[in-house]
Amino acid sequence: MPYLCDVATVFPRHNYKQQEIFEGIKKYYEKYISNMKRIESIFNNTKVESRHLALEIEEYLIPRGFEEKNNLWKKNAIELGEKVVSKLLNKMNISPEEINLFSFNSVTGISVPSVDAFLINKMNFSPKVKRVPLFGLGCLSGVAGLHQSIDYLVGHPKENALFLSTEFCSLTLQLQDISVANIISAALFADGVAAVLLCGDESPLVSKSKMKFKAHDQLFFKDTNGVMGWDIIDSGFKIVLTDEVPTVAKDRVSPFIRDFLKNEQVPQSDIGAYLIHPGGPKILTAFEEALELQEKDLRYTLANLAKNGNMSSVSILSIMEDFLLSEKNDSSHTLMTAMGPGFSAQVSLWERL
Repeated sequence: MPYLCDVATVFPRHNYKQQEIFEGIKKYYEKYISNMKRIESIFNNTKVESRHLALEIEEYLIPRGFEEKNNLWKKNAIELGEKVVSKLLNKMNISPEEINLFSFNSVTGISVPSVDAFLINKMNFSPKVKRVPLFGLGCLSGVAGLHQSIDYLVGHPKENALFLSTEFCSLTLQLQDISVANIISAALFADGVAAVLLCGDESPLVSKSKMKFKAHDQLFFKDTNGVMGWDIIDSGFKIVLTDEVPTVAKDRVSPFIRDFLKNEQVPQSDIGAYLIHPGGPKILTAFEEALELQEKDLRYTLANLAKNGNMSSVSILSIMEDFLLSEKNDSSHTLMTAMGPGFSAQVSLWERL
């Protein structure tokens, strides 16, 4: 089975406390919303303490069209993408030419060609590197991108795969939208980029790897397309976020995870760490209740959410990096899961080395 070699995360240089962000957008929204105390309570209840943003707070109060927002996304995606890929390859002491598959994901901007093409030129990847751009899976993409790379490496055991995810959620802010969904989005989402290096079980990089892949599964929930996603409007990406998400997590995703573990003959008591995408406090509570977890079981997710906010697909990869930097626990089994637009979920089992 394939191996995970390492993970690297890079953030934009602007880092703000949650209260600073609220005070910044308050200057704009208090002209349209009378009950700013209610808005402040939404910010306070996210469990987010600080976030990294692509721009300074004041710049978000400038009205921008889709073209300008997307150009900012592209600029940041290329700059920080190059930075995080360089960081990861340097950690592993390998060159870009040793990468056989380059997968790229983002759900907060679009580019044709996709960002990986710009990095292949800038960083001298092999002209034979296989490109796989992803779009449309939202927060699920972090896990889905790993699984796609794993499936490729099963058939190409001597090769290496790079997965890059870049998310600049803050650039999707819709100033004119005072809906609850948009306010929650403004209070929860953040920016960051992450890169993961994986290898087949006959690659020389196996000796440097940190986790071994065991199994994965996925499930699509029919007739749930409107639960979460984006509406594409003249001013860009407009959040679709309903109150059904925690219910789906509890009633559909959690049984799916239980069945997965049962099929793999791994009791829940053998899971030493749950790496769950931090969709928000209500979603994490739903997982806690349905899977009978304690807060300590979600310690990596909760700590990352507090420190970085929800970075869409990047969050789960950042959580994995935090986990790999922590001390080993008694169990070697690690469970990773995320869900996203569709509505769908994916789960995987890993063994820490």
